Amino acid sequence: MKIHRPWSREEVNALVQCIEAQPSIGYAAQMYLGLYPDTVRKVHGVRQKAADLVKELGLVYGCKPESTLKSRSPFSIQRPPAVSRSIEQLIKDRAEEFGRKAAHHQAKHDGINITIHEPGPYMLVFFGDPHVDDAGCDIDHLAFCLEEVRGKEHVYAANIGDLTNNWVGKLARLYAYQTTTDDEAEQLMEWLIGSIPWLFIILGNHDKWGPIAGRICREYDVLAVSHGAKFNILQEGSPKRVIDARHTHAGNSMYNKSHAQLVLNYKGSPADIIIGGHLHVNAETVAKNGTTQQTAYCCRVSAFKKYDEYADANNFEDQAISPVLAFVIDPAHPGIFGIHRFFTIEQGYRYLMDLRRRNGYEVLESAQHAEA
Repeated sequence: MKIHRPWSREEVNALVQCIEAQPSIGYAAQMYLGLYPDTVRKVHGVRQKAADLVKELGLVYGCKPESTLKSRSPFSIQRPPAVSRSIEQLIKDRAEEFGRKAAHHQAKHDGINITIHEPGPYMLVFFGDPHVDDAGCDIDHLAFCLEEVRGKEHVYAANIGDLTNNWVGKLARLYAYQTTTDDEAEQLMEWLIGSIPWLFIILGNHDKWGPIAGRICREYDVLAVSHGAKFNILQEGSPKRVIDARHTHAGNSMYNKSHAQLVLNYKGSPADIIIGGHLHVNAETVAKNGTTQQTAYCCRVSAFKKYDEYADANNFEDQAISPVLAFVIDPAHPGIFGIHRFFTIEQGYRYLMDLRRRNGYEVLESAQHAEA
């Protein structure tokens, strides 16, 4: 015969504390039996009593999670400081981080100001994807182009990104197909970044797979911009030139590899030069937006990586003309009439020096020697 044992006031009060301390009826029953190991009551009986008390008294599970533990515990603990931030600090830090990120992206959208302090015509040279650690990189030609820029007056160079292969993840298997190790790739990257005083370097998708390119740029005080940005080229007495330089822009076409850049002009971009890389091809469209009347060079520069296993496997046609594009800027003429594009640094530099002479600017003897 089953004997019903009435619950004492002490037992009921203890079970109420367990209910208020635990998130469910099961946990409350287990806690009660742990506090009273000598009780004759079984778990199902405790669960039933707990359910009755919740219904009768309107109790809420877990509303006082520490009350019973503190009152029953025979010891106290001095906990170490928490590693994690408090929720208040987390929200504050998240808001500050968002503010920094928003300001950074807004500056890239509005245009990073670069001031040319010398008067007269100048030349901008854009280097295509180097992939300097790849066996398919024409490193002799890359070194030759760097030497052509080094030390020349009124010449400013920028890099469109993908300094090395920087294989990561599943692509790391491709290190088996190149003789250059990752440590040697870092040495080559440092040589490239330190070779000339870059105006800026775009960090392409390969560069963003790791932190090394950005770190070396900081060490050499080179402006490194993730993926791309607008750049406002300012010069006293000259109209502002807007350059939209990205490793690549959104959009593609099998018929026109400068389609992505052309679309930006159609959308009303204020840029005079819209330039990208990434595809290892040359393409160019000079376009005028009929609404804004803005005319722009919409172009891609090819790569120093001439031979590519991926391109070979997919039968990509060779559409590379030159891994550098040189733009001579004439401040005497606004818009497209003051921008002249060349496929070699030498051709552009000769035109630059001739233009400076004709406009009455002094040409240094070193520049005359470089032309010879």
